[in-house]
Amino acid sequence: MRRRLEMLTSLMFLAVVSATSHLNKEQLHMLQCVDRVLERNFVPGTHLFVSLPTSPPQFNQSTFVDNVVCSNEHNLADAVLENINKKSRWPLLTARPDTSMPVDDVFYKHNSYVIFLWTETKSGDVLESLESQMENIQAYTYSWNRRGRYVVFVTDLDIQHPQQLAMNISQLLWNTYSVMNVLIMISNDHSTGPEINSPSSHCVIEFYTWFPYESGQCGQVENVILLDKWILGENKNSNPELFPEKVPRNLHQCPIKIYANEFKPHIMPVCNMEAHGNGTCTLRGTETEYIYLVGKGMNVNLSFLNLPQKDVTGKYFEGVQLVLDGKADVFMGVCPLHYLFNAFLDPTVPYIHTAMKWYVPCAGQLPRIGNILDVFDKFVWFTTIIISLVTALLLWTTANLSSYSDIKESNTYKLLRNNFYNVWSILLGQSVPKLPTTSQLRCTFFLFTCFCFAMNTVFQTLFISYLVQPGYEKQIESFDEMKDSGILFAKHGSLDSLSMLVSNDDVQKVRSPVEICSVFEQCMLRLIQKRDIITVALKSYAEYVDSIAGINVNGKKSLCSIQENIGTVSTAMYLSKGNPLLDKFNIYIQRSLEGGLGEKYVSEMAWNESLKKGSKSPEQDFDNEDGDTYFIFTIFHLKIGVYLLLFGYVLSSAVFVCELSSKCLITRFRHHT
Repeated sequence: MRRRLEMLTSLMFLAVVSATSHLNKEQLHMLQCVDRVLERNFVPGTHLFVSLPTSPPQFNQSTFVDNVVCSNEHNLADAVLENINKKSRWPLLTARPDTSMPVDDVFYKHNSYVIFLWTETKSGDVLESLESQMENIQAYTYSWNRRGRYVVFVTDLDIQHPQQLAMNISQLLWNTYSVMNVLIMISNDHSTGPEINSPSSHCVIEFYTWFPYESGQCGQVENVILLDKWILGENKNSNPELFPEKVPRNLHQCPIKIYANEFKPHIMPVCNMEAHGNGTCTLRGTETEYIYLVGKGMNVNLSFLNLPQKDVTGKYFEGVQLVLDGKADVFMGVCPLHYLFNAFLDPTVPYIHTAMKWYVPCAGQLPRIGNILDVFDKFVWFTTIIISLVTALLLWTTANLSSYSDIKESNTYKLLRNNFYNVWSILLGQSVPKLPTTSQLRCTFFLFTCFCFAMNTVFQTLFISYLVQPGYEKQIESFDEMKDSGILFAKHGSLDSLSMLVSNDDVQKVRSPVEICSVFEQCMLRLIQKRDIITVALKSYAEYVDSIAGINVNGKKSLCSIQENIGTVSTAMYLSKGNPLLDKFNIYIQRSLEGGLGEKYVSEMAWNESLKKGSKSPEQDFDNEDGDTYFIFTIFHLKIGVYLLLFGYVLSSAVFVCELSSKCLITRFRHHT
């Protein structure tokens, strides 16, 4: 076992020695350059992805290498990998187009890429090798990072036009793969300039990159910049920035096309009408303020695409497709952070956080004693009537039984009709014609008087209390109460199709009848004004409709929801994959959030809406009687008393007519007899 271990160690040492011993001075120079670039520009500890061509190089012209074995660029690539592995600064991942990709692709993004390029065929081009390698890198779906740092190293020494080659490489990477942060290293012997004036200078490595927004460029590769030259045989003391900032602060009015999904209050048209009926409309809202702040900070020319309106899901699909096709640069308008969007586009930092909630009718104020009988329950009224009847019969019985005692009772209590009259008088708090004389009758009379006094006191207390503060109905507070309430469910037409964004089965559990809202704003107004439906809406939208409705006067709450949320929505803008403006967008959005500029606009909008609401006429208040300062006390509140009075008049009139009729009949009967 020990001999095998010694043999394995010897073989590894020989392999390392072989990797570097076959390099000539030009390749050693290249090795040093690559090593210095990696050390200065790649963060230690981050994963390093190294891509190699499939085939060994084929040379069309003679090179500085003396033998074919030493000319194999595989030796240089092996030496670079050996050097990286020996320093143990970066976890290493190597790949070639002809190697199979691992099944378990990592889910973290690689930030560092090194791509070796050489001509694989005599009639071929390095661009073919680059394209095949980029297709292989792109196959790493989850770990591929367009925004990482790319070092493209062309090892051929016979490049006639290095700047044009760097231009072609930059165009291929940007136009096809949206890779911008690239450093192109080209080693050749055809460089000209004052630096190359000695016969000992054979190999020059030139460093090229491009800037998408320099010299009038607006995201297009029009020229490349030579950053530096490293010449064989010279000590390189300068340390230029090889990965400089690519996006400047001032973009000099470069056009930015925006697809804005109109959704109140996030994005909505605001028109300024002139005296002659003409006017201009602009898009405003809680979201557009952020894009305007970004546009102002970056000095870009913002333009909004004017496209025919579609439903909610149609707008989402159309916005994503326009950005993918390059017809729009930004897609915004209640675009949530969601993996379906992230699979095709890159989101900015979220700037608006809202929730999708169930909205239910607010508990209305109970009526202010529309009927006096509503003061007590039916059982209390029934008990009071029974006690009054029993008391009248008890007074009549006691009075008649007193005839057999020494103390005679007044004849007033010996008649049954008089006892009913007395009981009615006591119940209403009125006096009786004569007080009882016997002790038994007085005890009964006193007990009933105490009972009536208590009932009248409670009645008057409750009656006045209900007039001042009648209270509210029971508020729906949980989902279980709502789903069994039977209230009409007014549903947005696109709610079912949005289940891919907000997955919740509670919508299917509601047992109420369903009605599709053609104009959802009208349904929200119906919920606020009539309080006869339930619905699902974004919290930001519901609060906006509530603010413009002008209903919640006198501090009354006109918009109510249950505590549980269907889902939370974090709104962001979406840009194409690899768009260099994303970082700048995030910086300005973050500054706007920290400075509270978005909240400032929301407060101003709410204030303006409150001013408009304050100018509305009193007739627009749907429930004037709910005011806290006063209410109108009309005969309606005493209708039961009026009804009893009218009943008494009718009954008295009927009794009077009956007495007259009976008197006439008796007189005639006596006259005939």
